[in-house]
Amino acid sequence: MNILESPYTNEHEPIHVHGRHAGRESRAEIIVQNGQVVGVQIGDVAAKRPLEDEMNSIGSTPKFLEITEAEYLSEYKIRLRFSDGKVRVVDFGPFLANQDTTDYRDLERFKSFRIEDGDLMWGDFRMIFPIIDLYNGQV
Repeated sequence: MNILESPYTNEHEPIHVHGRHAGRESRAEIIVQNGQVVGVQIGDVAAKRPLEDEMNSIGSTPKFLEITEAEYLSEYKIRLRFSDGKVRVVDFGPFLANQDTTDYRDLERFKSFRIEDGDLMWGDFRMIFPIIDLYNGQV
């Protein structure tokens, strides 16, 4: 099977590759921690039929890591549940204290987060973090 691959390293984080074949397309996210590649997660591309059917012939295909639940706890802390079952409490307080913008230091605005396409975000992409950083509790 021939697959056309298109790397996207400067488009936006995280580093990812799109694979295309016979009208199908999937995305592979390269997971890097401390400068080391620690994994690859395969996921679907919106409005495209995934490569997954072909890929299942060589083994199971992992899905993208996503946030499935987010619950406000207190101050600037949010409990996140990820698609692999991991639960992490992330404290955004230190991050917000070091930012020029004060928009989300207001607790009511901070509490206005939502999950969109598996990502935790505020406003119209005003504040969004790489999923692997949230997974590791690093903001």
